[in-house]
Amino acid sequence: MGWFMSTAWEELGGGGIFTIAAVYMVAFWALGRRLWHQPGGQMPGGLMVAVAVAITPLAVYGLQRWLGL
Repeated sequence: MGWFMSTAWEELGGGGIFTIAAVYMVAFWALGRRLWHQPGGQMPGGLMVAVAVAITPLAVYGLQRWLGL
């Protein structure tokens, strides 16, 4: 995600940054939830949820930029 965002940062604008970050957050959260409920999947599931949480500042920045705050 870092590579993608660095190459297309200005072209996407705030709405694009927020949308991509939100899609990544939902995907990592869903994968983490699915893994969490499988035998031996708590560690990788927890890591996926942690990645989803780590993307939150980027989503907030994109939303602020989109709204002009």
